Amino acid sequence: MSSRLEPAALLVPPAVLVAARLAGIDALAVWCAFAVCVMLPGWGAMRLLRVERGLGLSGAAVVSTSLGLAIWIAPLAAAFAVHLPLTAPLVAVLIAGVVLCGVAVTRPLLFDRVSVWEALAGALAAGLFAFVSWRISTGVISDALFHVGRMRKLGDIGLFLRDRISEFFKERRIEVAKEKLRDGRLSLADVAKECGFWDQSHFTHHFTRIVGVSPGAWRRALKE
Repeated sequence: MSSRLEPAALLVPPAVLVAARLAGIDALAVWCAFAVCVMLPGWGAMRLLRVERGLGLSGAAVVSTSLGLAIWIAPLAAAFAVHLPLTAPLVAVLIAGVVLCGVAVTRPLLFDRVSVWEALAGALAAGLFAFVSWRISTGVISDALFHVGRMRKLGDIGLFLRDRISEFFKERRIEVAKEKLRDGRLSLADVAKECGFWDQSHFTHHFTRIVGVSPGAWRRALKE
């Protein structure tokens, strides 16, 4: 990719995101949202560090993903601390991405000429990195990726944007818990553990607060 093509390439993910949302292609829209909200801010940061030549295009894709996730840490932690919805860190990251990429494209791109195969390898490496990050990450990142990944419709993200982040995650965990409660083989303690609650009493407290009845009573009602 040349310096001349870089600005156009950076506009592709948001353009495809809009098109995918209009066409109702949720899977494509989710991946494009990941590119816009994680990879593009990371790309701008990587370019400002001037390390692209040493990384090559394949390595730059993975490093951009890592830097993009790192950019999320401070605004996401601040949102949790003061009980803000996801809108706050999302806007902060998007602004950071626009600024970083805007500054980056004013500088010459240091990549040597690359083949199509290297570009494809970079895309594959970034996708694998995102998957591995989901599998091994903990706390906020794993919860976010897990629950967003379970959304049946992108319209559910509206709840994520309006609700406080911690409340959104608790409600999504309760929805997952309901699915597991339908499996009579799992005890309440097992359901609590699998859904990320500290213990059964912690699970019962939040389930009762959100649903209105205890998980045991909810399960018994299914059999009636």
